[in-house]
Amino acid sequence: MLNEQEKVAITETYVDEVNNRTPVVAHIGKISTRETIRLGRQIAKLGVDAVSVITP
Repeated sequence: MLNEQEKVAITETYVDEVNNRTPVVAHIGKISTRETIRLGRQIAKLGVDAVSVITP
């Protein structure tokens, strides 16, 4: 199980590595709606093409 910082770091690395050669979909989900929104905002800033959210 990854913490929030690890999820952001992995996503950032992946976005950098694919370098717009393929779309990036980040799958996120946290225990609460508030945490999910916070993580989603962080992930969106990294330049992913889409976010898939699991219902908290």
